[in-house]
Amino acid sequence: MDFDALIERLSGDLFIPLVLGLVCVFVYLAVLARAWERTRALVAIAAECRRRRLEEEALFDRLGYAPNLPRLRRLEAALTERLTQSGIR
Repeated sequence: MDFDALIERLSGDLFIPLVLGLVCVFVYLAVLARAWERTRALVAIAAECRRRRLEEEALFDRLGYAPNLPRLRRLEAALTERLTQSGIR
């Protein structure tokens, strides 16, 4: 058996599928990392929104007026709904 022919056959039989498999794994992990980072950002935004809403509710209790309270409630509800649909909360 010719050594060069063996190398050519192995490169076609092993190397190309191996490279394609590695590319697929890399793409899958990149998509997974992007989704994870996006979810982390949404959770952080929801937590910040909740903190600000609680501050606005305390302001409303003290003064009887909180200009941003309805907007923060709507934003928190939308973020919670989005996280619930994603299966996070």
